[in-house]
Parts: sequence; structure tokens; C-alpha cells
Amino acid sequence: MTAESTPVALISGAGTGIGRAIAQRLALDGFDVILLGRRPDRLADAAAQINADSDTGDKPATWHALDLTVPEQVQSLADRLSVEHPQLHAVVNNAGSSASTPHTSLADLAAQWTADFLANVMSTVLLTEAIGHLLPRPGGRVIAIGSQAALTGAASAPYVASKAALGGWLRRLAVTLGPAGITANLVAPGYIEGTELVAGRVSAERASRIVAGIAAGRPGTPAEIAAVVAFLVSPAASFINGQMIGADGGLLYQS
Repeated sequence: MTAESTPVALISGAGTGIGRAIAQRLALDGFDVILLGRRPDRLADAAAQINADSDTGDKPATWHALDLTVPEQVQSLADRLSVEHPQLHAVVNNAGSSASTPHTSLADLAAQWTADFLANVMSTVLLTEAIGHLLPRPGGRVIAIGSQAALTGAASAPYVASKAALGGWLRRLAVTLGPAGITANLVAPGYIEGTELVAGRVSAERASRIVAGIAAGRPGTPAEIAAVVAFLVSPAASFINGQMIGADGGLLYQS
């Protein structure tokens, strides 16, 4: 591809886990990728690896550190991107977290729910709204990374509810942007190892029970989620819109 024709993808939460794997896969598929997150060291490391792995001699990965729950920071990023990248082919909203500490008061409970909705919903809404005008019409792609926990309930209540909220928002976004030829879809991973959401949080005993409820008989990998995203941002997925795409190995049950 020439520099003028190289598509650009914006990936949030791209310093580790699924987000990093998505950035790596899209760069491999010929995209320039812009990595977003809160931790400069993780973003710099991910971008350096992607650039080192490039077989074209180009440096397809750049990064910006910011808090996507802060409107002023998101607007500043959007203003900068409007100058540097007048057109973005895709935005992949992967940033998120889960506040799973026990609460001892209603104030603690409110703080946990607020934190999860900010991290999982507001970050996605703000980023997509801020850069939406840069998406090509037709051909733009909006992706959100949800969770099968939104259906199974197998996570903390605020995490489950916030990931479920993403599904409703994406459906409405698909209705709004569809006439312009922009698709909006959600990828819902099941149990994926190699992510910060799992590492140190899931006991060996619980992991065994979860895997026993997966038809594939194993956890998924970040690269497998990245492969789904790679398809959804491709021209081949132009008629897939407003969908929740499960990537869970054949989930039978969760506990």
C-alpha cells in the first residue's frame, strides 16, 4: 500500500492483552495503528515491538497516553488526530477494567459502579463521539470489546452491567451510522488468558471450572480475539452491523 492509501486504526487499551494483540494483527494486515492507553511505558513497548516486527521497513505504530474517561483529554486527542490523520478507517474500543474489591458502604458501592461505567462505557462513548467525523463514509468501522459475562453474569455486578450497556449503545450506534455506510459491532470474548483481567484474579480451581464449560476445552487467546476484529474491520464485513459477535470457544456455562 502507498502512504496515501494505508488505512489507519485507533485502538484503546492497546498496551497489553487483547488490545495489544489487536494492534499487532491490524499492523500485520497493513494498517497504521495508533495505540491508546493510560500507561506510557506499556504503550511505548507495544509500539516498539510492532515497529520492529514490520517487514516493510515502515513504522506503522504510534501511541498517545491519556485517560479516556476525561472529556478534555479525549477532545485534545481528537483535535490532534484531525490534523495528523484526516481519516481513520476504524476505532477499536478495548479499554476497560473491573472494580472487584468488596464494598463496606453504599459510598464504596457507588464508587465501584461509577468506576466501571466510566472505564467500560464512557471511555468508549467519548472516544467514538470525538473521532466519529474522521471515519470514512462509507467504509468506517466502530468496534467495541464487550464480554460474554454480560450474558452469563459470571463477573462482578458493575462489570456485567457496564459490558451489557455497551451492547445497547452499539446497537443504537449502528442504526445511527448505518445509513452513512459505517458499521458498529461488538466482540464479546469468553475466557481469555494472557490478559490483565484474568492474571492474578482467577484461581486455578475456578479456571478449571470455567474451562470445563467451554466446548473447545481450553481458554482463548488475545490473538484469536484480534482475528475476529481483523475480519470486522475488513471490507468483507460490510454487511455485518449492530451485532454482538461471541468469541468464546463454544461456551456451555459459566460459574
